[in-house]
Amino acid sequence: MSDSIAKAFGDFFEALHGYDPFPWQTRLVQRVLERGWPEALSLPTAAGKTACIDIAVFVLAKQVEQGAVTTPRRIAWMVDRRVIVDEAYQRSQFVAARLREAEEGPLRFVADSLRRLGGGDTPLATARLRGGVYRDQAWAKTPTQATVICSTVDQIGSRILFRGYGVGNNSLALHAGLAANDCLLVLDEAHVSEPMRQTLAAVQSYRDKHASYSPLATLFVSATPPSGLHDVVTADKQDRAHAVLGKRIGARKPTELVSIKDPVAAAVKQAKEMRKAGVGSIAVMVNRVATAKQIHAALAKDAVAILLTGRMREVDRAPLLEHWLPQLQAGAEASQEVFVVATQTLEVGANLDFDGLVTECASLDALRQRFGRLNRLGLKETAPGVILIRQRDIAPKTDDPIYGQALPATWQWLNEHANKGLIDMGVAAVSDALDGDSGVALSAPRADAPVLLPAHLDLWAQTSPRPAVEPDVSLWLHGMEHASPTIQVVWRADLLADNREQWVEIVSALAPASPELLDVRLSAFRLWLDGESQVETEDVSHQYQPVSSRSDVAVPPDFVIWRGPEEAIVSAEAGDIRPGDIVVLPAGAGGWDQLGCIQETGQIDRGEVAQLMSRRRPILRLTPGLLASWPDAGELPELLATGEFDETQLQDALAAAVPPSWLQTVADALRDSRTLHIAQHPNGIIVIGDPVENPEADIVTSEDDSASTTGFVSLDEHSAGVAQWAHDFARGCNLPDELVTDIELAASAHDLGKSDPRFQAWLQGGIRLGEELLAKSGGLQSVAAIRKARGASGYPRGGRHELLSVRLLQSVPNSLQSAHDLDLVLHLVASHHGRCRPFAPVIEDPDPVEVVLPWRGHELRASSQTGLETLDSGVAERFWNLVEKYGYWGLAYLESILILADRRRSESEVRP
Repeated sequence: MSDSIAKAFGDFFEALHGYDPFPWQTRLVQRVLERGWPEALSLPTAAGKTACIDIAVFVLAKQVEQGAVTTPRRIAWMVDRRVIVDEAYQRSQFVAARLREAEEGPLRFVADSLRRLGGGDTPLATARLRGGVYRDQAWAKTPTQATVICSTVDQIGSRILFRGYGVGNNSLALHAGLAANDCLLVLDEAHVSEPMRQTLAAVQSYRDKHASYSPLATLFVSATPPSGLHDVVTADKQDRAHAVLGKRIGARKPTELVSIKDPVAAAVKQAKEMRKAGVGSIAVMVNRVATAKQIHAALAKDAVAILLTGRMREVDRAPLLEHWLPQLQAGAEASQEVFVVATQTLEVGANLDFDGLVTECASLDALRQRFGRLNRLGLKETAPGVILIRQRDIAPKTDDPIYGQALPATWQWLNEHANKGLIDMGVAAVSDALDGDSGVALSAPRADAPVLLPAHLDLWAQTSPRPAVEPDVSLWLHGMEHASPTIQVVWRADLLADNREQWVEIVSALAPASPELLDVRLSAFRLWLDGESQVETEDVSHQYQPVSSRSDVAVPPDFVIWRGPEEAIVSAEAGDIRPGDIVVLPAGAGGWDQLGCIQETGQIDRGEVAQLMSRRRPILRLTPGLLASWPDAGELPELLATGEFDETQLQDALAAAVPPSWLQTVADALRDSRTLHIAQHPNGIIVIGDPVENPEADIVTSEDDSASTTGFVSLDEHSAGVAQWAHDFARGCNLPDELVTDIELAASAHDLGKSDPRFQAWLQGGIRLGEELLAKSGGLQSVAAIRKARGASGYPRGGRHELLSVRLLQSVPNSLQSAHDLDLVLHLVASHHGRCRPFAPVIEDPDPVEVVLPWRGHELRASSQTGLETLDSGVAERFWNLVEKYGYWGLAYLESILILADRRRSESEVRP
């Protein structure tokens, strides 16, 4: 161990948190700096594993100082559970804030080092992926920014495999390029994510076959790591002897073993008896959502009880956590008399510390996680626990659908190591009882992923257009036995039967935001659409067993499949829904009780609150239908009816009105706004206030929406700006000089096709007003206004300027003579909006025009009817040749640099 490195990390860690690191954390820093990241990290619960974020950040800064960066600059933390509180995300936000505010000392050193990577004023960015939402892509803003991304196996894994859940087709390659390059993939609780571990190993092997321009590292974290791993960092005697960590490892947790008939009645009884004995905060953890609901209902009759499951929306869950987390998290000053009823969702990710625990029996690995929430810091002399098992599960006739034979085997093991029905479930006690045994036989069954073949990757690499038939990526994320992809469901009260033809426009006016989304298994949603209700038997993100019964849904409802305003459709067919899609249901369709765990049904549409939570900007829909639910709408309905009012009148009317209590925060933020912006809603208006200050909030442009700005931008100015961004990104990513040159060249030429006179007219509202070529339009435009202008200009529906750019460049063979890889330059131009992977879109242009453009001493000339959609155009052949040369993820990475350069330049061009 280098004393200087140990001291430098210790100083950084102490400045960050106010205390010294644990021994294993310091050892890991030295190990990563010397030999890179290990395969796995085997640590007991409460050992501070999320400090891997601190370690990754410190190592990255240290290597920047040394001038040789080999560790990834993006850290993706994955947990295969529906976590209530993502501890890793909270920690990453804390670290980012401390670095951002640092003025001196070791924190300032790390912050300045990270800024030199290319993050501008932001040393470390953070993001939490909770389901793909249009424009909710701040994590994918630049390829050079040091970033911590916290999410699930579904979200990160699907992105790596070019099928990002909830991501539009034209951004799939961008997300794959960033997720599988320059990224440290941390798979937390890897023992429940074996298929993902196997898939990541296969991805790494495919990347190794091509020249890699960026690092990719994987780290599997688990108290019981899978067999077959050889490079594993573990806690040792130093850690057990540590004054703080030693208490956590050695804490006693005496636990009673009880066989029962009825888990609901037994859990309620045991929890109440603990309370009578003076135990303060008590967790009741069970294996089924339905069981949790019943226990909560029983306890809530005469005590304070809260329910937490993974079947809740963040917008419903956040108020509970905001109130209770400070009182229940590890290190809270006093115990609170509260029952917390939960499912597997509390097994990982939540830094909670309870005084007592009542739990259903599960596999031993699951129980160790649950007991990690009991006396978590080891500060209590003792903390009681109870493990309940139904008598029929002691010697079951069939395997448990979740835990298989591990459930009865664990119960037998517990009894073998118990003394008169009591067993110590402390970390050290369980570890000593295992006596070196890995506990695999007592762990939940681990599925295997199918073999990842080139044929699978060939299909997934085709992102636009996608093949008609393609493999389901969930098989490689969760295994053959448990694959069941998710969708996100949201309810909206302004989708009515009589305005169905406007549904896409209505949803576009207030696009779905992450906090209002409910994760639902696609198979479960299909059952519900068929008129059946199902109960998901547990809360692991990829497993459920439906129990069907008739519901009150007589006719399947229509819904909106939201993929952004251009790709959204209205449908009633389950077959139209793809994994990861966002499905917007009319509030009148119901379904929240069957599909999730949403209790306040009168407030099902929480769109405005979700917008304020995620984008930090107050937005309020004012339509007659929605105002009818206000306690007192005051003069607002009359103002809407007249359509004649100014900003002052609107603000006065808002101040006098009384909104529903759940809208109060939004209304208050609007009242405090200095300026109100008014946008059109098909049934009224939308009021938009000033952004609420938040350094983490960031709305970025995506795909084609960057064309709408508040000021005209010339084509020359925009192209030069994108070229500079592309050069800086490519150089910042440490790409070879020839690739930097080619990416910059492609950026200079990417928008030449906008010289089509009809496109120029489109940018100016439908009529061309001047001779100067423009790249961006003037004025904030609605989707309807953009479509109207296109129609007036004569520009063909679906027309693609990047295709004309390619043809213009090809019209003069030596126009790209400085290119080192001509095919790469042409492909980057063709794909900079995510298309041409591998085929160019078919565009009907009934009145094509010839476009002539002087460029760099050449006269480029081409027809707007490019013909690139034909099979012999060279577009597809060029794509596959480049995949062979740079690899699936290597080519996507190069594409992402130009795409992000274009987006960032577009954002900088927005006029105040």
